[in-house]
Amino acid sequence: MRPSVFTCVFACLPALLACTVEQNPNAGAAEGQAQAEGQAAAGEQKSPAKDERAQLLSNEVLDLGAVLAKSPEQAETVLGKFTRQTERESSCVRFVPDRVFYRCKHDIRTYDHPKLGMLVIDYQDGRAAEIQLSGLPGTGAFSYDAALGTVGLVLPGEPHHSNPPAGNAPQGTTIDTWDWSNGKARLLAEGRQFRVRVSVVDDDWARSKVELLDNTPLTDQEKTRIMPVKGDSPVSQ
Repeated sequence: MRPSVFTCVFACLPALLACTVEQNPNAGAAEGQAQAEGQAAAGEQKSPAKDERAQLLSNEVLDLGAVLAKSPEQAETVLGKFTRQTERESSCVRFVPDRVFYRCKHDIRTYDHPKLGMLVIDYQDGRAAEIQLSGLPGTGAFSYDAALGTVGLVLPGEPHHSNPPAGNAPQGTTIDTWDWSNGKARLLAEGRQFRVRVSVVDDDWARSKVELLDNTPLTDQEKTRIMPVKGDSPVSQ
């Protein structure tokens, strides 16, 4: 199969200008491996060049390009009917770069998927804004590069790694999280900017997750819905 590569061109940050689709017969697993091998040495932070871009390669799990920033009707031509749905009007959050909450409508849908433990999409104000792919079908030692590769993602920048608290999990449980901001992920779909997160519990593929999170700067209309924040939570008005 010839992989389809979504090429996200960044003329400058934070402005992102265009996203095109091109056919590349040499792309795929080998290209993803080359990206990994070209990363900076351990302990160094690689900054993407201005013309570096995120790539969405064809894969056996999910065509993310057919889902990112799409309406439920568009996404479900690929995903099929959802199995569970929760709708509510509350707050959405963006980091652009400071955290800001604003009022929005959530339509959270769960889908059955033969290659994933769980697939959940949060459609915010009518578009797929948060995609969670859990229980990735990986084998061998876990790495964030391999996790991204299972869903066809190649990101140009280095992630920020952290070990968040394990909460009520058994003592000795380790959670690893890798985060790519807009400028590190350089992922654009339908004119929307996405940040990316990979996480895993105890290096277990069955407990791994890839998240794609809309982090587009607010429009003027969205700014009129900004909510004041007290402490760590938005305040209802």
